[in-house]
Formats: sequence, structure tokens, C-alpha cells
Amino acid sequence: MQSSSKKKSNKDSVFYNEPWRILLQTYLRNALCPAPSSLGVHLRERPKEHPLSLLKFGDNCFSSVLKGIDVLELDIWDFRTMIRRYIDDAPDCFITETDKPVMKIPCYGVNSLDNGQINFLSRVDDQDAFLLLIMTFILGPVTHCCRILNNVPRQVPMAHSFEFIALRGPNSKPEVDWDILRIPATSFGQGSLSIICIPPWKVDLEDLRAFTMPSNIPRNSAHHPRFKDTSDAARIMGQLLWHVVYEACAPAGPCFVVTNYAFWCFGKFRAGEPKNNKGKGKEGEDEGWAAATVSPPIELEMSLPNSVRLPMRTEPMGLGCTVAECLTFWIQMTRGAASWL
Repeated sequence: MQSSSKKKSNKDSVFYNEPWRILLQTYLRNALCPAPSSLGVHLRERPKEHPLSLLKFGDNCFSSVLKGIDVLELDIWDFRTMIRRYIDDAPDCFITETDKPVMKIPCYGVNSLDNGQINFLSRVDDQDAFLLLIMTFILGPVTHCCRILNNVPRQVPMAHSFEFIALRGPNSKPEVDWDILRIPATSFGQGSLSIICIPPWKVDLEDLRAFTMPSNIPRNSAHHPRFKDTSDAARIMGQLLWHVVYEACAPAGPCFVVTNYAFWCFGKFRAGEPKNNKGKGKEGEDEGWAAATVSPPIELEMSLPNSVRLPMRTEPMGLGCTVAECLTFWIQMTRGAASWL
């Protein structure tokens, strides 16, 4: 009887001493990005200022002009299916106690914001703070999840391939009204992934809707809210955004993301046919990019710091897909670790 009680006691001890962990898929689905404030109001309430300035982009001011590139809509149902198939079919991966400091996206039962983070989130007033917001509170945790999914130890050199790099230095003032973050290419991927970050006081939802508007709208869908007409100013801004994206992707790779933090657009360029019409042209002899497939703007799920969830302004993506899951899939797809339909 005594030995039986001893065995039971040992079993209970093992159970209660089990290290803390949470399923990575659970974290991605339930994490809510913090809603920052800017100039005394919530970031998404800050009035839009003057449009993007036509300052130089590198050494040229939009040297590559978009010619004959069709904008195609990334079907939202297909996109959700790709994400759910990848996330749900991935092997069970766990976030452990050692991962907590990197997981800056608040999630019930995992983490919350400290006073220093809350103070930062109350003063996202300029482009430097906006870039730090995106790198710290969404891209950092998401790329860490990608590293876990790929079973890459944190200490090995390959772990650095999951880190986004800003094209301007930490002490360099922005020359333009946007920033570009780029994740390195892999030998089996589709080049680098470029994320174009534009503050919401420069680009709003209507501008992003104009940017993602397909070149040809189906006749029976013209009255759908998705294809509602945008203003002339928004259409001009949409064209300007395509120039920015084209210049950012031309030397890097076909995959891109455009965001103002509140909304995210995921896109990919498609190459044209070879010039010799035989499908055997050498590298560099194609017609360039012939089309770009891009998703409609997808709203970020946000909550007030350590408080309630904010209501969404647009219809949720559905199927339980969050922006964090979309980013995880898009990074993995660019790296060649997730399949494209």
C-alpha cells in the first residue's frame, strides 16, 4: 500500500513539474497585436497628412516604369485555404519559456506588455517609431515562429536568415516616406521577401484598396463592395505604390507585402514569356514581370495594450486566419517551405 502511494506521489510530481509550453499554432491564432497611439489618438484614428512625396528612391526616382503589368486579385478563399492547409498540417511545434521574451505580440496565457512597451506604444509619432513598431511587435515574433517551424536552433548561422533587415541604417534619417524590410533569400526559395512599410498617416485604407484593385473587374462583380470606386487621389496613390513596389522587388525577388500596420496586402509578381517564343530563352531574356497577384487589404487584429480587443472596421478574413498566420505562410512560401496553389 505504501509503495503504491509512493508511485502515485511520484507521478503527480512529474505532472506538476512539466515545463510550460503552448502550441505555436494556438499562439498565432489568438495573439492580438497592440494598438498604438500617435499624437494623442489611436494610430488608426490619426488624420491623413499630405500624400507620399516624390523623393528619390535610391539613386533614381522611379527609374523603372510599370508597363503592361496586369494586376490580378489573389482570391481570398484560395489564400485562406493555402494558409489553413499549411498551418494546420504543420507538425506540432511549441513555444517554450525561453521563447517568451521574443514573443512581443500579446496573447492570453502567454505574455503581456510591460510599462516600457506601453510607453513606447503611446508615442508612435514618426517614421522611425513606426518602423520599430512593425519590427518589434509583429515581424519579430512571426519570424521566430518560422524558425521554430523549420526546426532551426537559435544559435546556428542559418537562424539569421529568418531576420528582416532594414535597408536604411538605425541612425539614418528616412529619405522617403516609406521603409523597406527584406528577409534574405534561400537557395531553394523565390528570392528575398520585401515588406514596404508606410505609416497610416501617409496611406489609408482607400489608397490600399486602389493599389490592390484588379486591372479587369468581372462584369457580374462590379457592384461588390470590394470593387467600389475609389477617389482620383486614391488611384494616383495606388499607382505610386506600384512604382515603389516594383522598384523594391526588381533587384530582390517577386514576393512582397505592403502595410500601414492596420492593413496588410500580400502580393507576388509573375514573369513574362521568353522573347524567342520557344520557352527556352536564357536567364534575363524574358519580358520581365507580366502580372502581379495581390490580396485585398487584410485588417490586423488589434487590442488596446493589456486591455480589450478593438472592433474591426472591415469584414474578417474568415476561417480563423489572422495577419500573423498570413505573414507566417507568406514568409515560408517565399523561402520555399510552403507550397503555392
